[in-house]
Amino acid sequence: MSTRIIWRVLVCVMVLVPWFKLISQTTAVGARSVSLAGITAGLEDAWAVANNPAGLARYNHVSLATSVEQRYLMKELGYYAITATVPAGKGCLGIFTMFSGYQSFIDQKVSLGYGRLFGERVLSGISLVYVFQKAGGESASIHQVAYELGTIIVLSKKVNLAFATFNPFQLYIKSEDYATLPSIFKLGLSCQYSPALIIFTEFEKDLDLPPGLKIGIEYIFREIFFLRGGIRIFPASYSFGAAIRHRRYLFEFSCCYHQYLGFTPQLSLQFDFK
Repeated sequence: MSTRIIWRVLVCVMVLVPWFKLISQTTAVGARSVSLAGITAGLEDAWAVANNPAGLARYNHVSLATSVEQRYLMKELGYYAITATVPAGKGCLGIFTMFSGYQSFIDQKVSLGYGRLFGERVLSGISLVYVFQKAGGESASIHQVAYELGTIIVLSKKVNLAFATFNPFQLYIKSEDYATLPSIFKLGLSCQYSPALIIFTEFEKDLDLPPGLKIGIEYIFREIFFLRGGIRIFPASYSFGAAIRHRRYLFEFSCCYHQYLGFTPQLSLQFDFK
């Protein structure tokens, strides 16, 4: 079967089959992912350790990045994240931490991941994830430890198929019996339509929520300026963003709009040491 036929079949499966109600708020990290409607599985960047550790496999930069998000323009729902990557062995090591909270609630996450290239077409990765939550007052703190697995398969020079899952078997460590973590599965497809244009699509299923479909597009101008946009369907929401690279610095902005709750802006700043 030719690559062109495989590509057409995968597009039909990804776009036509999972046409269901979507969850409205992205759990993605990094302005690039947010501007692409929360697509995470097929991205290979500094935030891959939190989105899909397989995206670290071919990432060969020593990078430090930070991100600030304010969900629905509410100061109580601010998210602050930092990530760092270092090439190690035949892959790349990444560490990520995220903090959100105010006087009545604290939510913190730390991820340590590694991605590696197997052969020329298979990228795989794994992340160990620690979650801390405290509801304020005299309530007990909650500690949980889980994992995330990911794979990206290079179908051709222009097409990648990606899969990522968080806590797939519901086997995780928790400090309290009532504490729970979701099981999330993501299947993504990316196509380098031209040197300046990339099209992404992703199907996501949280076992506790309806499945969802995301479609995103990224336009690249001379590897300096980036324009991005994405859409979710039923209920409809959309996102957009832009980025500019100056030497070793990467400045990124994104905004996600929900028809009832409003805007969620995010800013990211990245520095590549080499």
